[in-house]
Amino acid sequence: MGSIVLHVRFVYVQSLGTSSAHVHSSGYQLVMRPLQDTPESVVVQTECSARGLRAPHSRLAPALGGSILEVVVLNNSGTPTRVCTWQCALPYLKMPWNAPPLQVNVSASTAFTASCARAPASFAAVALTIPLLGVDVFTFDLAAEILLGVDRLAELMAADLRARFGPVRVLISLRESEYNTRQVQEVLDWVRGFQRLPEYNVVASVNAAYSLKNTATANRRLLQASNESGAGGAGGAHTAMLDVVLVAGINTQTECCLAASAAEFPQKLKSYDLGTQTAQFGEAQVETTAVATRKPQEVPMTQDQTSRRKSDDGSSVWAPILIVVVLLAAFIFLQKRRN
Repeated sequence: MGSIVLHVRFVYVQSLGTSSAHVHSSGYQLVMRPLQDTPESVVVQTECSARGLRAPHSRLAPALGGSILEVVVLNNSGTPTRVCTWQCALPYLKMPWNAPPLQVNVSASTAFTASCARAPASFAAVALTIPLLGVDVFTFDLAAEILLGVDRLAELMAADLRARFGPVRVLISLRESEYNTRQVQEVLDWVRGFQRLPEYNVVASVNAAYSLKNTATANRRLLQASNESGAGGAGGAHTAMLDVVLVAGINTQTECCLAASAAEFPQKLKSYDLGTQTAQFGEAQVETTAVATRKPQEVPMTQDQTSRRKSDDGSSVWAPILIVVVLLAAFIFLQKRRN
């Protein structure tokens, strides 16, 4: 019956400010057999849609704050697992960072508040790491519940900082997570890109590389099923690591004190219930701070304004000469009257 060859090219555009973007593309070739004539209708769906899942505000384009569904293939204990997630396109930030897709028949208002929140045009960014002490190795089945607990922690931190700093977007990822492999380091990479934009002034301190430091105590995979831990996940306790990125609008308080206040927050709680177990917090370490300020834009002059400026410039050149001529004429006139 022959075949149909379909060439598909995807173009990805990542916005950097209002006038710059990073663009890359990938191409695929699909070979399909023509469908036989059939009286039945054919419905084509994405895998996640067929599972009854949807992304928040999916009718909007990602460049306008919409989100998209993705399938992530995870390989735990040698068994591939396909997990549906939803993502936002920077400069929009996924809130909450680890939130799962919505069910098609459940509205966002009755489930949880999930959206792609745009970062301010000028902003302060802070990155820190928080050790979780005495945490058992988690099994893959408990991963989703653990990450929901991490998102609840982000909400508590944002609420604690709001009174002093205004709205603060708090994103927390679990270091080396096998369930949600998307890490907040990509937000730091996006912040670093503002250094290349001429319309921005970027001041970085603490760590100009915009990276989260490797920690020797957090080098074990946390959310993989361990042969030693068994089905219940009761393995040896060790140090897990939370990576945190905060993004807030610029004011006098955020520039001076946001990093210090964020680092103090874990000590206020001392411990936290992740949903399956209670973890103790170690001392938070500030890894990166940056302030990206958009330069004032010059408003182009209209033709009338340009002509008026030229006229003003011309008159400003001749004005002193005319004054001198008038004074000289007056002096000569007075001298003649005296004579």
